[in-house]
Amino acid sequence: EGVRYFFEPQMDKLNDIQTWRDAATQILYSLSAGTGAMTAFASYTKKDINIVNYTLAIGTINAVTSILAGVVVFSFLGYLAHEEGKGIDEVVTSGVGLVFQVYPYALLSLPYTPFWSVLFFFMLLLLATGSLFGDVQGFCTAAEDLGVFQNHKNWIPVTVCVAFFLFGLVFTARAGAYYSELWDLYAVGLPLLVIALSELVVVSWSYGYQQFSNDIELLTHKKLSRYWMITWTLISPLILVVVLLWGIIDLANNPAYYTTLTGPQEFSVGSRVLGWIVLVCVTMPIPIYYIYSQSKSGNNSKKNTQEIVQEMPDSGKTVYTLNPEPILITI
Repeated sequence: EGVRYFFEPQMDKLNDIQTWRDAATQILYSLSAGTGAMTAFASYTKKDINIVNYTLAIGTINAVTSILAGVVVFSFLGYLAHEEGKGIDEVVTSGVGLVFQVYPYALLSLPYTPFWSVLFFFMLLLLATGSLFGDVQGFCTAAEDLGVFQNHKNWIPVTVCVAFFLFGLVFTARAGAYYSELWDLYAVGLPLLVIALSELVVVSWSYGYQQFSNDIELLTHKKLSRYWMITWTLISPLILVVVLLWGIIDLANNPAYYTTLTGPQEFSVGSRVLGWIVLVCVTMPIPIYYIYSQSKSGNNSKKNTQEIVQEMPDSGKTVYTLNPEPILITI
């Protein structure tokens, strides 16, 4: 019953912006797109690998893994609904409620409960640390490229991890769940869409799709199909713009809620104002820095990759330089 519920489409949900926003942020999260993680990892690869094949492989593996995880989750929910004699709609939840309420309750009904409980929470620990590897590496690579702690690079990951830890202490307080949902609503979902849209606009329109396509052809010796041009320059930006604007309008006009044991509760006016301040502070540096960098670099960002890509013999990391002075192309 749970698996059937998972695969059975509910067409009325397409009219809900929350469905589109969750879908967009989920695919960005699961692919680590827009967080800097994939860019950081890719900067350490050899420049002659076929990145198109790698991209298709990662996308396919991610999709299959997501479907498999959905089957597992809704199998559990179907089992729980059957045991309690309820409908799937009555037990379906997400986020903290799913992990720390629904799943533990379902595990209690299984034989050898301690064994499965240890495996389940150990899996959560591995998922959390695995996700953090990419996030931390994104920060570390950016700091290294900017010359932070240039003579003491080992301090970069230490500083990033300590900063993450101190910031995360806020979410372990008594009101941690409240702050977590507020942060997730205002500082994570919509800003991530802004970052992804900015990357598409900068690469496909500012730098230019044709130039970027020529760069990939230079590195892989294969020409990109028209499919990539249509998706990068039209379809993906259009979808992100619609979802982003729709999400902002919905967030501004409708009350925001957080989850409690007694049911959804509305965020206070002060919390919503704080959320909007955080949203603006997170997203505004992107256009500001873009305008600033363009005013300084002029046409340097359009230089052909063949002229500006060099290989560092010591680290093997691909860096971007423009003789005689190095430049940093930042998205």
